Amino acid sequence: MVVEEDSMLVLPEEKRNKKPMTFSARRKYFGDVKKREATYWEPSLVYTFDFLSSRMDFNTYKVKMAKFIEFSTTKVMNNQPFQLEARVIDPATKQKIGAMWAFEFCHNKVSPFPKNMEIIDHSMEV
Repeated sequence: MVVEEDSMLVLPEEKRNKKPMTFSARRKYFGDVKKREATYWEPSLVYTFDFLSSRMDFNTYKVKMAKFIEFSTTKVMNNQPFQLEARVIDPATKQKIGAMWAFEFCHNKVSPFPKNMEIIDHSMEV
């Protein structure tokens, strides 16, 4: 499967008609605090994001760091899911004030899903 990246909607008008940004160019662009703060997110649109890692395979929970270095993380996860979270930080205090979203990736090799699993929202915990 090929995923075509397109950051045009989150860029200022003057940058939208140019060729799509590469990963490195997007990383450099959004590495600038002023550019991040000037980014506008249209509330009525649905945005989708991909999280890809060349080192971690979330299907198998294996890490591949080089051609010959591969190991499973299931034993060190201590029955905990992998969590990915977008935090909201107060610029003045540098403290977390909430989360825009949080995902937990569970794998039955790490922690089997119980039939009566309770979902607890920790997104607003500091």
